[in-house]
Amino acid sequence: MPTISLFCAVSILGLAYVLAEFRGAPSTRIMLALTVAILSLGSAAFQSRIRQASTLLPGSLLSILAIFAAYSTSNFSQQPWSHRYDLLLWLLGIALTLLQFRYQDWSPGLSISRRIIFPIALLGFSLAGINTIRQTPAPPIDVFLFQQAAAQALANGMNPYEAIIPDIYGPGNPGYNPMVENGYTTYGTPYAPIVAIVSLPVYQITGDIRYMHMFELLASACLLVLMQESWVSLGAALLLLFNPFSLPLLESAWMEPLTILTFCAAVFTASRWPRATPYLFGLFLATKQTNFALLPFCVFLLEKNWTWKSLATIYVKALAVAIATYLPFIYWNPHAFIQSMIYVQLNHPLRLDLVSYIAYAVRRGLPAPPMWIPFLTLPIGLYLGLRNAPRTPQGLAYATALLLTPFFAFSKQGSLNYYYFVLGILCCAVAQTNGKPDITSHQ
Repeated sequence: MPTISLFCAVSILGLAYVLAEFRGAPSTRIMLALTVAILSLGSAAFQSRIRQASTLLPGSLLSILAIFAAYSTSNFSQQPWSHRYDLLLWLLGIALTLLQFRYQDWSPGLSISRRIIFPIALLGFSLAGINTIRQTPAPPIDVFLFQQAAAQALANGMNPYEAIIPDIYGPGNPGYNPMVENGYTTYGTPYAPIVAIVSLPVYQITGDIRYMHMFELLASACLLVLMQESWVSLGAALLLLFNPFSLPLLESAWMEPLTILTFCAAVFTASRWPRATPYLFGLFLATKQTNFALLPFCVFLLEKNWTWKSLATIYVKALAVAIATYLPFIYWNPHAFIQSMIYVQLNHPLRLDLVSYIAYAVRRGLPAPPMWIPFLTLPIGLYLGLRNAPRTPQGLAYATALLLTPFFAFSKQGSLNYYYFVLGILCCAVAQTNGKPDITSHQ
């Protein structure tokens, strides 16, 4: 529905501000932007009362793209991730697409924009991504070390959950303690097995798993464009690539591009190849531990005249795929797997240097609330999503964002990559608006 997409677009803008402006502490302005994003998602539940606002969607996407371009231009001389001259390449793609939005009577039209201008944007992002990776061959962040070590372990026939990871931050860092001994972590990679499996071929060819993340972002953008033959889907794809955090995310090697790609693939096939959708949704579940909370949303992948049998079939297929990616590694070393995948998540300390309401409150002298607080948001998100979201693939994307955004915002680990994941899911929701299914995707 167009109005849901309008509110999703507002949330994208709020999350992009959080991602672009965060400087190591959750400021009041950042928390206000996060609150706006959450309230906008909640407001979409009442979209039936404000349908007249749907006409604002194309203009809203245009405005957000312009804001992203203006932000990047204003920081041209202060880019902390060495992207300065790359900016010119992909701003060209944005500028050309903006012309298509503004001067549709004069422009060559949507077809040429999708076949010529969008590939230019992809090329620009690819060049910027390659330069980003080459400029920072060894980023000083544990996320990169975890994934490199996991891919290297698999390449050598070793268990990635037994990989030896050095503590690069030193004593007293808020991320590892108390899970460090003698300068090394007491666990291996904390990511799902599929992350290492997918990255292995690229690691063996290039020696750097981030090239796989770049491909995943590009593939996600292509799927967004192909979801609908419309200006809105084109704008959604550009919002995913050309927001202020895409290149920093790529540089730091956060694994969210894989999660976004598998989600987009499940949504894309829902109206074109429904038989493949449960398996792709299962791959999405397998990419991240928290994704299993989204299992009830399988109902959004069913046709209108669904039955309990068809719902159970989707559950079984999705879970079978997800579990199949886990079982070999559980059997390989159960203790190492549980230590890395479950114990680490349960024992992470409260991070005051990330974006969450809890961190914001504690930094201002308030007592730390119980760590189970974020789990209270899950049943509320499930109820609102199942009750108010349309029974469509777009409803799946919207309900997913509605469930996860408050959960991350109240968690003790409100990392920026979590919010980028939500941003990608929202782009998927927007891409499902208006237009008609892309006939080229069937050819």
